[in-house]
Amino acid sequence: MRPPRRWFRVFTLCLLLLAVGCSAFSQVAQAPQQEPDLTRKIDLPIQQWLSEGGRTEIPWRVSVSRPLLTFQLKNLVRVMAEIDANVLQRQSIQHDLHFIVKVAPEHGEWADRESYSHIRIDKRLDSHGELQMLADFYAQPGAYIVAIIAYDATTGQRNLSFGRVQVEGSGRDRFSEFLSGLPKIEFLPPPDNTAPLGDEQVLLPLRTQRSIQLDLIVDLSTQEEIEGDSRFYPYPGPAGSDSRASRSSKMAAAETNEQALLLQIASMLAAIDLQPGCTQVSALDALRRRTVLPPTVANQVDWLNLRHAILSPDKAMVSVADLKGKRETARFFAEQVEQRMAQPPACKLSSANPLHVVAIVSRGINFPSGSEKPRIPPGCNCKFFYLQETGRFIGGGDDLKSMLKPLSPTLLQFSDPENFREKFLEFTQTVARLP
Repeated sequence: MRPPRRWFRVFTLCLLLLAVGCSAFSQVAQAPQQEPDLTRKIDLPIQQWLSEGGRTEIPWRVSVSRPLLTFQLKNLVRVMAEIDANVLQRQSIQHDLHFIVKVAPEHGEWADRESYSHIRIDKRLDSHGELQMLADFYAQPGAYIVAIIAYDATTGQRNLSFGRVQVEGSGRDRFSEFLSGLPKIEFLPPPDNTAPLGDEQVLLPLRTQRSIQLDLIVDLSTQEEIEGDSRFYPYPGPAGSDSRASRSSKMAAAETNEQALLLQIASMLAAIDLQPGCTQVSALDALRRRTVLPPTVANQVDWLNLRHAILSPDKAMVSVADLKGKRETARFFAEQVEQRMAQPPACKLSSANPLHVVAIVSRGINFPSGSEKPRIPPGCNCKFFYLQETGRFIGGGDDLKSMLKPLSPTLLQFSDPENFREKFLEFTQTVARLP
């Protein structure tokens, strides 16, 4: 029996910067706690609880966000539950908390998968803090029921609340057909203050007029950290804090989020299944003159591992030490593009004379002052595309445009996921028609 609908407080999800940490359990308190366990080992009567309906034995607040389209062109929903630390502190025991989120189509069955996290809360929990429990999932267009469960194995107390979320579609078009094979519900890894990346990869078949060799080059450069330059410290610090340190920290958080957004974009472009043809992906950090991912066949890219590699704190900003050879940063990028133009593909092609397409994904690069900025000369009979994410580009202009100008690239600029959806379809349609 489907539980009755209840009204939920709905909040707008912001993927740029979150005011609190975003692990599966986030404790806004001072006492250190263990990292949450994300694999459920305890056997709980979830189906029975769902059939019994809602209950609240531990005071809490629950919210379900509105769906938000991401650059993976999937709709993201966030679930959050908050428990006042005073409630737990009064019992003076160690709490053994399990947080579970289940989702079902409004008139369907509960999905077998779930979002789960488990943590033991020390009895010394700071009574002035709050415990936040978070879960993210992707959902295809439709209406869904969300079940939010909190269970304390120490006391036997449990909460269960139901919410409803409506994911609107964007009409029938080529891209809607692409996504029709995806699961209706996809739970994501624990939130971590950056744009999420689903691991359910879908192939997007694209019939082309001739065999295509697609080289996808992803520029993951972060901004240069320039002492005394206010362009890189746009956020006010809290009262009493070191304003420069606070702004620098927030800037670094914004940069890691930007890299995560670029991975969302790249993962969608890499999912294009050229028929006939093949795609290989390479990723660069131009300002550090580093190859993050060498040319790799698209279906062999481990996107989650790549995301983990680039989001470490030491890679958030490009320090002065990183730029010792700053005069060579633009040359490094040019050489990498020229290599992709000249080298044969890593994947097998059915045609001996494929059309070589090079697509560069970046939010633009403002190379350091004093850099040599060579233009990249045409070195192959290639078709070039420059896909630029412009929504949050910070500081200076874009030197890539002038560097790529001799290649006569098709420029596709986009500032948000809706805009990217349009440009993605434009890119696929143009590639499909190439003679």
